[in-house]
Amino acid sequence: MPDIIHSTHKPFFYPALLMLTLTLFIPAISMSSPVLAQDSKVGRFITNYGPLIFFQGNDKGLAGFYYYKGQPAHLFLNRNKNGSYKGYWVQAFSEKKCAKTKNGSPYWGTIDAAFKGKNFLALWNFCNDPLINQKNRQWKGRSH
Repeated sequence: MPDIIHSTHKPFFYPALLMLTLTLFIPAISMSSPVLAQDSKVGRFITNYGPLIFFQGNDKGLAGFYYYKGQPAHLFLNRNKNGSYKGYWVQAFSEKKCAKTKNGSPYWGTIDAAFKGKNFLALWNFCNDPLINQKNRQWKGRSH
């Protein structure tokens, strides 16, 4: 994700993001590795933006956890009929502030992702901006 830090984030966002992280990910972290390894989409990925962990969300989705500038950040993906995923990312801050908020943050964007074997490839953008296939808007990773 982009590197520019805005100091205009809302102070209430940090407690909300912390509670979201604790609610979604602490129970999943306590699961043993074999449980995480059952699905190639679930587990740890090394990506061009750093480590990313995917957990099984609802029956059609995935939740992702990563850090951006030392702050917890999240992905929420729903499975499409064709097997790809569509959703959004949300962070404590980012390069672009959106007019609307998601999960209490004005720093979010859309993402379309696909998994092939151990590989993860996604296109992302800010807010509801159209997805474009540019090198600086590709999120690539591989599970390990």
